[in-house]
Amino acid sequence: MNSALRPVYNRFAEVGSAGILYPAYKIFSVLFVGVCVVAMLTVGCSKARKDAISVLNKGVVALDQGAPNSAYDFFLEASHIDPSFAEAFYHLGLVQYHERQELHAARDSLNQAVTLEPTHKDALYQLGRLSYELNDHSSAQKFLRLALEQDGELAGAHYFLGLVADELGDLREADVRFRDAIVYDPHLNTAYSALGRLYERVGAEEAATQVYKEAIRLNPTDVDNRKLLAGIMARRGRGEDAVELLTRAFEFGTGDQEILFSLANAHLMAGNDVAAQALLERYVSRPENGDITPPKNIHVAQVVLDNLRRKAELRKQEELKNAAAPPTSHAPPP
Repeated sequence: MNSALRPVYNRFAEVGSAGILYPAYKIFSVLFVGVCVVAMLTVGCSKARKDAISVLNKGVVALDQGAPNSAYDFFLEASHIDPSFAEAFYHLGLVQYHERQELHAARDSLNQAVTLEPTHKDALYQLGRLSYELNDHSSAQKFLRLALEQDGELAGAHYFLGLVADELGDLREADVRFRDAIVYDPHLNTAYSALGRLYERVGAEEAATQVYKEAIRLNPTDVDNRKLLAGIMARRGRGEDAVELLTRAFEFGTGDQEILFSLANAHLMAGNDVAAQALLERYVSRPENGDITPPKNIHVAQVVLDNLRRKAELRKQEELKNAAAPPTSHAPPP
């Protein structure tokens, strides 16, 4: 699943709508609710709607159990049983978008959900986010703003509006949006990263530093903001600080090899050649590097490693030479 940002899915968690098992935040988890909301009872739950809800629930359970393809089949079936059921198209679009990466099909499904229910804030948000990924800035702004009309505190919508504004060159708007995203979700690490990078680009390095530090303070296991702050420390010649930040980032990043590469460079800057060499040995020898590591970094790492090996060998030879040399006599001349 795309990890840039997760939507707030628990749209009906408070009221329990129509017997639907709604996905919760980030991962699709199960929440059992009632049979039909009072509003629906005023017009009655049709058999088609009840059947569609039953099938939809099976899809949410399948997602919770890690079976997205089965969930897709259930959501598709629900949309066929009741073509007027916005939730069926919304859930179908979520799976197409986040699980199957079928972006254009997801856009069609989410558009249908919004057509059936124009105030569906989560479908609007997903359409805005998806439009951004498809480089359709105009549609992204349209749908994200409509989502915010339904819920002005939707942090993800502010964040993606900030990304759109940033790409369009409206840095003032981007600044405001990223800050709003942080206000409404102080644990949204990507918003801090985006805001800090914006400040770095305009030369406000100290402001960026404070943003990254605040992100780390509120989210101690944050990886990306540690890496960004380490970059600033390295540029300032503070190698030991960069080493400390990247060491923790490597721990929290579950062994991200690119962090290992950066950590080796930080040790070099701090004058820790032995530690740098050990890290680079690990970096270039891992078999999976061919798939996950940019070839440029492998080449640079190998060149630096070769230089460190030569330095270590020369140092060893010098030590052996000094050890074998006869002691210098300090006796006075005759």
